[in-house]
Amino acid sequence: MWQDMASEEKKSYYERAQAERERVEKERKQFLDAGGVITRKRKGPDLLLSTNKIRKVMDLDPENRSCSREGLSLMSKSTEAFIGLLSKRAEKLALAENRKTIRAGDFFLAIRTSPDLEFLQDPLLPHTDFPPLNLGNENMVSGEEKKGDQKDVSAPLPPPPVSTSDSNLE
Repeated sequence: MWQDMASEEKKSYYERAQAERERVEKERKQFLDAGGVITRKRKGPDLLLSTNKIRKVMDLDPENRSCSREGLSLMSKSTEAFIGLLSKRAEKLALAENRKTIRAGDFFLAIRTSPDLEFLQDPLLPHTDFPPLNLGNENMVSGEEKKGDQKDVSAPLPPPPVSTSDSNLE
């Protein structure tokens, strides 16, 4: 029916929809100005990642037979926290180079230089061809890197320092 309508006929519906959007926005603004608080309609934890997507990833593991709703929510929250941690580390590396854009190399370098992300080096880095990353600002020309002046971060890293103090063992 909608596909069969002429654009002139559709125009009146578009105008009514726009008027309704404006009315709702006006009422919403009045409500908020009067001290009202808009609460979310759904129940459960605030999750940014879809639990359906998390479930699909979990289903890839043959050892995972089932997961409760609470367990799925916990996995979703944990995944969000992990992505946030990795993103913050990559953002710091980008900002250190006076860039606002986080590149894939920033994530790889964050993994390589963070002892608590060391567990990702074996499954991820040997199988990934990531681009060399500029580690200093001296090679920047108007916000872009000079070709050929990039340092290669694919070389193996030295082992992390081992603490010799007994205070860490207590």
